[in-house]
Amino acid sequence: MNLNLGLDIGNGYVKGRYSSKDKIESIDMPSCAAYLSSILNVSGTDNTFTVNAKNIPSDFFNQMVCTIDSPLIPETNRSRFVVFGTNAISTGRSLQQFDIGDRGLSKADQTLSYLLLFASVAGASVINYLTANAVDDMPNKLKVNTKVSLNLPLDEFASKKDIFVNSLNGSHKVTIHNFSKPVAIDITFANVNILPEGLAAQYAIMTKGEPLVKALLDDACKRNKELSIFTPKDILSCSRVCGIDIGEGTVNIPVIINRQFSQLSRVIHSGYGTILESALPAIQEQRLQFDSRKEVADFLQQSPTKFTQNRYKIVKRIVDAESVDLVDRILREISALRNQIDLIYVYGGGATPLQDVLYSRLVERTKSADVFPILYLDSKYARFLNREGLYQSTMTMKKNPSLSKQ
Repeated sequence: MNLNLGLDIGNGYVKGRYSSKDKIESIDMPSCAAYLSSILNVSGTDNTFTVNAKNIPSDFFNQMVCTIDSPLIPETNRSRFVVFGTNAISTGRSLQQFDIGDRGLSKADQTLSYLLLFASVAGASVINYLTANAVDDMPNKLKVNTKVSLNLPLDEFASKKDIFVNSLNGSHKVTIHNFSKPVAIDITFANVNILPEGLAAQYAIMTKGEPLVKALLDDACKRNKELSIFTPKDILSCSRVCGIDIGEGTVNIPVIINRQFSQLSRVIHSGYGTILESALPAIQEQRLQFDSRKEVADFLQQSPTKFTQNRYKIVKRIVDAESVDLVDRILREISALRNQIDLIYVYGGGATPLQDVLYSRLVERTKSADVFPILYLDSKYARFLNREGLYQSTMTMKKNPSLSKQ
């Protein structure tokens, strides 16, 4: 089987796109895993983890139970069962999460990156096989050749991209235990492309073209009528563009000059997850039972109900207060770039949660004699642009993306 995959392994969430027959499928799961010492009655029909191959669940990536045999996984963990995403959170076990507090620890050096990558490839392979074949159950073994585009934070890109690519040489095996019998998936990486974080989103915007930009511009005009002087064509032809990609552990600020990735680009080593980590003690002091930043993030992503509205207000007030420092740091970086840029896009998983605190101050900081467009992406675009760009990069890998490092 051949698999084309674009995978944004964020500090907070894994967002992916892959080709399945004549459809494009998505991967969405929190970036975490948990080890289980055993799962009882793996092949039993009453087992919590067993799924029906004829009716694969839509959130299969959050339900997978795997063992992973690879040189990139510590030997002591290769025979242990591992679960991912929301399933990992619900186990109550110690969570494997990205360390967003250690600046010297690259994603390329963290085992979790590889756990999530291998699980994503294996899960996509299973769905591809079941989509293409009318079968009652999975075979014992699959072989998968994978083309994948991944990303790294801006300041890790140059020093770590080759290490990341070379580490994936050879064969890696994932065994999935959700079916009536274990399914061993042998994975080889035929081609690996690494992009700087935030750059893939710019690539997605250019690839999707005027329809997407028109939607962004229409939304921006509701906030600032002065932006009505611009057309989608004006925006796409802008030669000095800045992105603010607000992630879990970093804010990447890619600068694109004449469609090239500029050395003016910069990164802040804090993100929305950092805010949540800082807010957690104060939230717990209010006798609200949250044990991790993941639980806080998931709670705030849901619209409050009559049963949760007071808790929601308390949590949001605490998180907004903790957001001020990061917003100040973003504004300082944008002020330093202001004379080199003519347009800003704001996106990433933290864009929508920070919008109430960030947007008005960003408008104030960028005021000048000329109208300055800030396209603050709605949540339906903000979290997923990087994965869209990574997928497009994979599909055009022979041609290479038009955005490249100078």
